[in-house]
Amino acid sequence: MSDPTCRFCHRRMTWTCTHLPTIISTGPYKDDTIETYLCTKCSSEQDFSETGQSLSYYFMVGTYKLCFYPHNQTFKVKHYPQGRLGGHTVVMEMNYLPHNLTPSTTTVERVKTLITFS
Repeated sequence: MSDPTCRFCHRRMTWTCTHLPTIISTGPYKDDTIETYLCTKCSSEQDFSETGQSLSYYFMVGTYKLCFYPHNQTFKVKHYPQGRLGGHTVVMEMNYLPHNLTPSTTTVERVKTLITFS
Protein backbone atom coordinates (compact mmCIF):
# COMPACT_ATOMS: atom_id res chain seq x y z
CA MET A 1 0.00 0.00 0.00
CA SER A 2 1.40 3.41 -0.89
CA ASP A 3 1.48 6.09 1.78
CA PRO A 4 -2.06 7.45 2.24
CA THR A 5 -3.13 11.06 2.64
CA CYS A 6 -4.14 12.44 6.05
CA ARG A 7 -7.89 12.93 6.34
CA PHE A 8 -7.41 16.09 8.45
CA CYS A 9 -4.63 18.11 6.78
CA HIS A 10 -4.33 16.24 3.44
CA ARG A 11 -0.57 15.69 3.72
CA ARG A 12 1.22 12.46 2.90
CA MET A 13 1.40 10.14 5.94
CA THR A 14 4.37 8.04 7.08
CA TRP A 15 4.09 4.30 7.80
CA THR A 16 4.88 3.49 11.44
CA CYS A 17 4.06 -0.20 11.99
CA THR A 18 2.20 -3.29 10.86
CA HIS A 19 0.46 -5.48 13.40
CA LEU A 20 -2.14 -8.19 13.72
CA PRO A 21 -5.62 -7.35 15.05
CA THR A 22 -6.19 -7.84 18.76
CA ILE A 23 -8.19 -10.76 20.13
CA ILE A 24 -11.13 -8.44 20.78
CA SER A 25 -11.18 -6.99 17.25
CA THR A 26 -14.56 -7.15 15.57
CA GLY A 27 -16.09 -6.06 12.33
CA PRO A 28 -15.50 -6.93 8.70
CA TYR A 29 -11.71 -6.44 8.92
CA LYS A 30 -11.03 -8.43 12.11
CA ASP A 31 -8.73 -10.89 10.32
CA ASP A 32 -6.72 -8.35 8.27
CA THR A 33 -3.23 -7.20 9.05
CA ILE A 34 -3.37 -3.60 10.26
CA GLU A 35 -1.01 -0.89 9.03
CA THR A 36 -0.66 2.27 11.11
CA TYR A 37 0.35 5.58 9.55
CA LEU A 38 1.33 8.83 11.27
CA CYS A 39 0.83 12.36 9.99
CA THR A 40 3.79 14.38 11.23
CA LYS A 41 2.05 17.66 10.34
CA CYS A 42 -1.04 17.32 12.58
CA SER A 43 0.06 14.35 14.77
CA SER A 44 -2.91 12.18 13.86
CA GLU A 45 -2.71 8.43 13.28
CA GLN A 46 -4.74 6.23 10.98
CA ASP A 47 -5.12 2.46 10.80
CA PHE A 48 -5.74 0.72 7.49
CA SER A 49 -6.56 -2.88 6.59
CA GLU A 50 -4.29 -4.75 4.22
CA THR A 51 -6.74 -3.90 1.43
CA GLY A 52 -6.38 -0.15 2.12
CA GLN A 53 -9.73 0.31 3.89
CA SER A 54 -9.66 2.92 6.68
CA LEU A 55 -10.32 1.17 10.01
CA SER A 56 -9.80 4.01 12.47
CA TYR A 57 -8.27 7.43 12.85
CA TYR A 58 -7.39 9.26 16.03
CA PHE A 59 -5.47 12.10 17.60
CA MET A 60 -4.54 13.33 21.06
CA VAL A 61 -5.64 16.61 22.63
CA GLY A 62 -3.96 17.01 26.00
CA THR A 63 -4.73 13.79 27.89
CA TYR A 64 -7.72 12.93 25.66
CA LYS A 65 -7.60 10.68 22.63
CA LEU A 66 -10.38 11.19 20.08
CA CYS A 67 -11.01 7.94 18.19
CA PHE A 68 -13.11 7.58 15.04
CA TYR A 69 -14.20 4.15 13.71
CA PRO A 70 -15.80 4.61 10.27
CA HIS A 71 -16.66 0.94 9.64
CA ASN A 72 -19.25 0.96 12.43
CA GLN A 73 -19.87 4.74 12.74
CA THR A 74 -18.52 4.91 16.31
CA PHE A 75 -16.75 7.81 18.00
CA LYS A 76 -14.98 7.48 21.37
CA VAL A 77 -13.16 9.85 23.67
CA LYS A 78 -10.58 8.12 25.85
CA HIS A 79 -8.90 9.78 28.82
CA TYR A 80 -5.26 8.97 29.58
CA PRO A 81 -4.59 10.53 33.02
CA GLN A 82 -0.89 9.51 33.04
CA GLY A 83 -0.33 10.30 29.37
CA ARG A 84 -0.41 8.08 26.35
CA LEU A 85 1.62 5.25 27.85
CA GLY A 86 -0.67 4.86 30.87
CA GLY A 87 -4.04 3.18 31.05
CA HIS A 88 -7.17 4.84 29.71
CA THR A 89 -10.86 5.21 30.47
CA VAL A 90 -13.53 5.62 27.80
CA VAL A 91 -15.36 8.77 28.93
CA MET A 92 -17.69 9.11 25.95
CA GLU A 93 -18.98 6.90 23.14
CA MET A 94 -21.49 7.71 20.40
CA ASN A 95 -22.80 6.06 17.26
CA TYR A 96 -22.07 9.12 15.17
CA LEU A 97 -18.87 10.39 13.54
CA PRO A 98 -18.49 14.13 14.18
CA HIS A 99 -16.91 15.77 11.15
CA ASN A 100 -16.06 19.07 12.81
CA LEU A 101 -13.35 17.75 15.16
CA THR A 102 -9.84 18.02 13.76
CA PRO A 103 -6.41 18.28 15.40
CA SER A 104 -6.11 21.93 14.37
CA THR A 105 -9.55 23.01 15.66
CA THR A 106 -9.92 20.94 18.84
CA THR A 107 -8.79 22.10 22.27
CA VAL A 108 -8.98 20.44 25.69
CA GLU A 109 -11.76 22.86 26.64
CA ARG A 110 -13.74 21.86 23.55
CA VAL A 111 -13.35 18.15 24.41
CA LYS A 112 -14.49 18.75 28.01
CA THR A 113 -17.52 20.70 26.73
CA LEU A 114 -18.37 17.87 24.32
CA ILE A 115 -18.19 15.33 27.16
CA THR A 116 -20.28 17.51 29.50
CA PHE A 117 -23.08 18.21 27.04
CA SER A 118 -23.29 14.87 25.26
